[in-house]
Amino acid sequence: MIEGSIRAGLEGVSGILIFLLITIFAVPIHYLSIAIILIAIYWIQKSFKLKKLYIKELQSAIEKRELNFEELTLDIQDEAMVKTINLALNNDDESQQILALEMIKDIPLTPWKQSLNKLLNDGEISVKKEILKISFDDENIISDEKIISLINNESDLEIESIEIAGKRKLTDALPSIKELINDDDKEKQLIAVAAIRNIDPDSSSKEKDLLLRAFDSKDENICSLIIKQMKNDNEILPDDKLIKYLNDESFLVRNASLSVAESRTSLELLPHIIQCLAEPRSAIPARSALQVYNDEEVVRLLIQQTQNQNAEKSLVIGVIRTIKKYPTKDSIDMLLSAVSPKVPPIQSEAVDSLIHIVREFPLDEKQIAITKEELIKTSRYAYEKIIALSQIEKNENNQLLRYLLQNEVRKLIPVIMKLGIMDKPQTPIETYIQYVLNNEEDKLPYVLEFFENIFSQEERKIVNSLIDDLSIEEKCKVAKNHFPELTTNLNKFLGYYIGTVQELKVALTLDYALRTDNKEILAKANWSNLPDSFIINDIITRHSNKNPDSLNMWPIDDYLLDSNQLTMYSTLEKAMILKSVDLFASIPSQELIRVAQIAEEEEHQTDASLCKEGDFGDCMYIIADGKVKVHKGNHTLVELEKGAFVGDMALLDQEPRSADLTTSSDTTLLKISQDAFYELMSSNFEIMNGILKIISSRLREAQAKI
Repeated sequence: MIEGSIRAGLEGVSGILIFLLITIFAVPIHYLSIAIILIAIYWIQKSFKLKKLYIKELQSAIEKRELNFEELTLDIQDEAMVKTINLALNNDDESQQILALEMIKDIPLTPWKQSLNKLLNDGEISVKKEILKISFDDENIISDEKIISLINNESDLEIESIEIAGKRKLTDALPSIKELINDDDKEKQLIAVAAIRNIDPDSSSKEKDLLLRAFDSKDENICSLIIKQMKNDNEILPDDKLIKYLNDESFLVRNASLSVAESRTSLELLPHIIQCLAEPRSAIPARSALQVYNDEEVVRLLIQQTQNQNAEKSLVIGVIRTIKKYPTKDSIDMLLSAVSPKVPPIQSEAVDSLIHIVREFPLDEKQIAITKEELIKTSRYAYEKIIALSQIEKNENNQLLRYLLQNEVRKLIPVIMKLGIMDKPQTPIETYIQYVLNNEEDKLPYVLEFFENIFSQEERKIVNSLIDDLSIEEKCKVAKNHFPELTTNLNKFLGYYIGTVQELKVALTLDYALRTDNKEILAKANWSNLPDSFIINDIITRHSNKNPDSLNMWPIDDYLLDSNQLTMYSTLEKAMILKSVDLFASIPSQELIRVAQIAEEEEHQTDASLCKEGDFGDCMYIIADGKVKVHKGNHTLVELEKGAFVGDMALLDQEPRSADLTTSSDTTLLKISQDAFYELMSSNFEIMNGILKIISSRLREAQAKI
């Protein structure tokens, strides 16, 4: 690439020089050979110099782990490149070796055969395993004899070597592998049995029975392991059985099944692969599996799911995230139909996918007109929320409802800005969005100037007020001037919220209506079919206990909880306490409720020890009531009171406690354990995103103090 760029540049310069010398200066043609020779010498010098510089930079990138593998292309004919990779493989730094192996995993390994075998003999276990992983199907790199030797002599590599022997069908390895059929290590036993089955499909019924029993295991790790091992065995793992596992509750089992589906390309599997898009932990392997199928068939089925009235919202969102990889007229039309603000989460994803497509395939005028129309509708929707917000009193009890509305407006602003640039899709809109969302006041003039060039005058009047530093009263005035048919009645607006099927909207609106005794809002609730939610039942039960006669006119019996199901603090009260904790400050209301649900109440008497210095930290505490002393021996460092928290970083790492914690009075704590929090965070992007924002903010503050 470097040589080509230099050559192309010099050819262009040469052409211009030749033209000028002949036409203007009348230089004889035979003299031009001297110039060509000089240019060739210059090209050779610069080519070598630049190439050395490139190799030097590549070596530096390997050392610093700064390579982007998606944009990296390696040429095994390039001796300098081969040498650079070899240097990394022969480096004593294990991480550099792993990085080099990652670079060459998808290209022929022949140039590095000697280095790979040397590392397989003398390298660290993690490096050896990576080498086996990338060379399992290439006996010219790692010989069959070496694999059999590893089975017999390298216990740390036994499992990986047995698996390779099975894939290569090494009959000479059978005697050693058969010795492991009764091994106590279940994983090793099953991989050995699977290898025997792969090498000799007509093996005894004992191996087959062991494999079939493994499929029925309730242990998701065992089940997913054996699914992957039987990828190519249609007798033991036929497609109808694979379909069952594609719909399994365990994401480990689903993901293992998706890896098998990717290798089979059976059309019967396709609808079930698409169903896996609904679960974030299975969405990436599902998208990978879809890539091996016919694009037209994939698009047809994806669109079919969005048109299914009974499809879950999570599946529709998963489909919309996926369809941006399939830029067709039908997929664009589907996305345009989904950019309505009626279902904000779906709209947001649809706009993201649409802008991804239109940066390569521009919209026509009719399609752009649709996006402009939806921009106005979405702006109106945002203003209705602002008007509702202006009518809800600021107090602690209304905090979560107000925060819900504020967050919904905040989520609509990026959507509005993206809809505005669909006719100019190359605009770096993401940068301007970050300026707005991060409240970077010094950058706001740039954003407004950007709007001058992008939006029409009418659009600017509407959109500018949403992001400008105006009071809520001024924003309401702008809204009423531009949208004469706005919903300005709070009871009507919240009546819509309480009548939806969205758990949090119903819960917070119900809580507001019950506290304010607003019968007009309560009358809009679907009492015969409220969302199945512990939070809603908790709200109704607590209010009924506090005001027994206030709910007589509503059919609440099916929603009342037993007294033993109630805790001291309601879920909403826990969420409001968590809102004051720095670590959860950026998490939206809906996700905050999820965290509140895993927060356990603990009551302690005075002088109760919560933990000692040096103890393993696996939870955080928020003080709901009382006092906690942080001390080292008899020396008190600080005394924490209601609303304070301690051990927040213990949720994210496993470092020992740095001091003793002891209660100074009768105390009620909210305890969040690391395991429960990890499980919740793994399936919830908003929580993870909020935590990352706080961590990055703390890092920036720490760096600023250095």
